[in-house]
Amino acid sequence: ISSRGSDNGSSTVTQLSTMKILVAAISLATAPLSALAFAPAPLLKTGSSSASSYSSLLQLSADPIVNANKPTELPDSLSDAASIAANACHQLYLNGGSMTRCRVDFDTSIGDETYTTLKSSTEFMQQFVSSLSLACVEGVREEKQRQVMKLVEAKAELRDVQEQMDEATAFAGDEDEEESEKSSEQSDILDKLTQREEELMQIIANQGFDPTTDSWAGAKLRIYFPDEGSAALARRDWKSEVPSCVEFSACGGVQVADTSKDSVVLFFCPRAS
Repeated sequence: ISSRGSDNGSSTVTQLSTMKILVAAISLATAPLSALAFAPAPLLKTGSSSASSYSSLLQLSADPIVNANKPTELPDSLSDAASIAANACHQLYLNGGSMTRCRVDFDTSIGDETYTTLKSSTEFMQQFVSSLSLACVEGVREEKQRQVMKLVEAKAELRDVQEQMDEATAFAGDEDEEESEKSSEQSDILDKLTQREEELMQIIANQGFDPTTDSWAGAKLRIYFPDEGSAALARRDWKSEVPSCVEFSACGGVQVADTSKDSVVLFFCPRAS
């Protein structure tokens, strides 16, 4: 598991340190029951001299990068594992620059053997992408806060709408011939309440995202799937699971999507293509 970094080639120590950076940059092999997570640490600053002293060895052994390949405590949950992986990738980006590349491995050996690698990794990928978007894409955290508030407001309004619908339905059942003039008005009100109920339920299903008013104009995180079929399913099923900055594309074929705003690019299970 590696990430490409820079190599100045000035000395043996520099080359050795760079190799350590490449090996320890980031790795993740995690599953809820039996896997271990490894996270990167700030990049090591190398000197030009090949001689090492006792003090420098102590400093090297105390550096967090030395502990990067040592097992840490098991994550509390799959969501926690995804968050650890996302934060590790973000830390690597901060240390390595905009052209940093890394690989995240997810252990699916304990899962259902009848599932494909893509299907077994989907839940982790959704949570990993959400955490990575919050860490790397500017404005996503604020949008998430707005959606949480909108979700709370939608749930409260839905209760009020349903109460009004119950009252309108009860009134319609008790009306007599003399109140037939009010029947059409009540019917219109009930139709509007029903329509509003559907809109609120859709907002709740989308975790606070309202497709009629919410749109994303900032930087984007793009996921490349092995094929167009997988990408199309993700466009349909992932919208309520990931932030609106996420875009879905497929490896191969003609690339027509506008990638000028892409700030993070992920390749999901490329070997499945």
